[in-house]
Amino acid sequence: MDRVTLFVDVIVPLAVPERYTYRVPYELNDEVEVGKRAIVQFGKKRLYTALICEIKDHANAKYEAKYLDLIIDSSPIVPAKVIDFWSWMSFYYMCNPGDVMNAALPSNLKFSSQTVLMADKDFPIDLEELSIEERKVFQLIAENDGIMLQDVSTSKYVPVTIKNLIDKGLVFTAEEIKDSYKPKIEVFVEIEEEYSSEEGLQLAMNLLLDHEKQLEVLLAFVDISKILSTGENRVERKKLIKRINRSSTAITPLIKKGIVKLVELEVDRVHGFSDTVVALPELSSAQNTAFEAIKEGWKEHSCTLLEGVTSSGKTLVYAQLIKEVLARGEQVLFLLPEIGLTQHLISRIKKYFGISMGVYHSKFKKDERVEIWNKVLNNDENGGRLILGARSAVFLPFQKLGLIVVDEEHDSSLKQFQPAPRYHARDSAIVLASIMNSKIILGSATPALESRYLAMKGKYNWVKLTKRYGDIRLPEIEITDLKKEKTKKWELNIFSKLLIDLTRYDLQNGHQVIYFQNRRGYAPLWLCKECGWIPRCVDCDVNLTYHMHNHLLSCHYCGKNYSPPIKCNACGSSKLSMPGFGTERIEEEIAAYFPDKKIARLDLDTTRTKYGYEKILNSFEEKEIDVLVGTQMIAKGLDFDNVQLVGILNADMMLNFPDFRAFERAFQMMVQVAGRAGRLKKQGKVVIQTRYPEHWVLKEVKRHDYSSFYKKEIIERKNYMYPPFYRLIRLVLVHKEKAVVDKAAGKLAERLKFNLKERVLGPETPYISRIRNRFHVHILIKIERDMSPHKIRSFIQSEIDLLRSQKAFKSVRLYTDVDPV
Repeated sequence: MDRVTLFVDVIVPLAVPERYTYRVPYELNDEVEVGKRAIVQFGKKRLYTALICEIKDHANAKYEAKYLDLIIDSSPIVPAKVIDFWSWMSFYYMCNPGDVMNAALPSNLKFSSQTVLMADKDFPIDLEELSIEERKVFQLIAENDGIMLQDVSTSKYVPVTIKNLIDKGLVFTAEEIKDSYKPKIEVFVEIEEEYSSEEGLQLAMNLLLDHEKQLEVLLAFVDISKILSTGENRVERKKLIKRINRSSTAITPLIKKGIVKLVELEVDRVHGFSDTVVALPELSSAQNTAFEAIKEGWKEHSCTLLEGVTSSGKTLVYAQLIKEVLARGEQVLFLLPEIGLTQHLISRIKKYFGISMGVYHSKFKKDERVEIWNKVLNNDENGGRLILGARSAVFLPFQKLGLIVVDEEHDSSLKQFQPAPRYHARDSAIVLASIMNSKIILGSATPALESRYLAMKGKYNWVKLTKRYGDIRLPEIEITDLKKEKTKKWELNIFSKLLIDLTRYDLQNGHQVIYFQNRRGYAPLWLCKECGWIPRCVDCDVNLTYHMHNHLLSCHYCGKNYSPPIKCNACGSSKLSMPGFGTERIEEEIAAYFPDKKIARLDLDTTRTKYGYEKILNSFEEKEIDVLVGTQMIAKGLDFDNVQLVGILNADMMLNFPDFRAFERAFQMMVQVAGRAGRLKKQGKVVIQTRYPEHWVLKEVKRHDYSSFYKKEIIERKNYMYPPFYRLIRLVLVHKEKAVVDKAAGKLAERLKFNLKERVLGPETPYISRIRNRFHVHILIKIERDMSPHKIRSFIQSEIDLLRSQKAFKSVRLYTDVDPV
């Protein structure tokens, strides 16, 4: 048999624009396979983990191919169709293949010469069980507090030895020390041991004979735990609270009597405390109609837009479809805008699908991400069939993907901003479904205009849910004019009298209230009353926000903090004010109105601590919090049955934002926030505060009329050549010197306009032009939908390459943002 020389194209995890070709040593010919990792030398001495994406019988004519050093895997870790998806993403979003690989592969599946290795000296293993090479490498690493891979040995077989040691738990990378994953903590009510038997329970009941409500709590505990039949001696506190329909203080007397105690336990986000599942509830008539329409529509279109009003029960429709897909042995990807904000949804889905479900996002430990990766790769029925994840889950190595669900498909959090690839998870998921020949559902109460447009054009199957589950009416929306409130000299301009009166009424009747203000901090700026001076960040062109909890002025762009001035830096006056308000100030002011009520805040500042987010939401769910003040976090995926009133404190800030999508985002945000009210039994109420009550967007929000809003807004989009009629590509140039970046942007725009004419806008200075002492300039390109994507991208890239080749602009950073949101 003739000796065959093979070559492979690989992706290296670096910001280089092309794949690279390597020659395969003859002895590795039988091992080489698309989707396997290989160790390659890139540069003079650096070793990298590369991914094989093509096997061929010829070299690249542009350079002499080096030999690859080693094949790491016994079988592919990335399926061929997933590599095709990566290639599309690299092309469409105009980024390097290595950028996509870095975003896709968990860190523990990549190591390079610079990777720092650590040894677990306390690991319980007999070193005699290791091979000679493994023992030698382990002892070398153990003798050092940290050693780079390139310093361990020059032998090309060392990477495989290290991989074996990592798999055995003896060696780990330095990155693994930083554990950013936050375990989920649940509070359980546990009965004391002396009362856990049948006789002990009878004794406890005798102690409570004269305390009817306390006895009711104990009986509810016994019923939920089934302690007499199963021996289970604890239950989740929130389940017990829900059963007795009272606050958590109802348990306190039993704690004081020593009958029960509270314990905090870490539970798995996916499987919870139990692997038991419950049957899916029957769909309502409207849900069943939607369910059948989706399946019927899939005969012609693989993509369905499920447009359902808030609390219409879209999740149950998803669940029924997921059940059918899983029964066929296929996989499901359930994409969520932000995994940290939708833990209650995970709990709901988990109830129905148990251990078949896995969760994947960037805050998991690196080894946990690898575990999920492998389960998905193997279509493991224990955690690899149904994946709930944030946008990065689109990169997982699905083998038999049958369905993708994109919930809240309109949400801008589905778009990746930094670093590259700057992809939109919704659009990427649609392409992934096409490559995998699977079905996809886009769900929202307020779809993106692009999605609604394509559905109306017949590109998608379009299904509607127009009524809330249980025929509960949509919340009544009141719009209050803050200008009139000011003329009445109401003592606070943060809250209208109407909002305060309704808040007082609902709190007196045992209901809970949500206040929405999409600005954290106490005040957005400090202001000198004499000369108008405002403190600004020294590194960014932005005003500083005052935060009361740490008494600091903070930059929300670079993170720098400053001590508040005691006098004006310009005129020396001590007359400094704090106009405007954020969530901190709202929390303080509303507490002054209702001093006997528990007020809490849900924003980035209160959820930084360990378990902060879960604790706040659990407390609100258990009715320990009366008023919850929050940013957009409260608009996403929250379902509380006792909220009857929602206050939107400043609609004008959203409506007046300088962006062509401002009206769309404002409408979506207000409708979504309003949807938190009155979700279970009776109609809720929403108060929107504004100085422009006649604004047409507010009128559409009041009527819950998305179709009318769409008809008006789509005309503006067409007239001004914006999506969905045109595609956008934004070029961002960044440099420390303003003159340099302005000159580079001017030259690039001039060359682009020579061919693209009026399609090119700019260069222009963005709203925030300097961040971290780097000046930004934007060029916006509008492209007709029927223009060739290959030709336009090739032209733009060639002009970018030409600019980068000029010595004067080599230090200018330039990146491309396709379909900016």
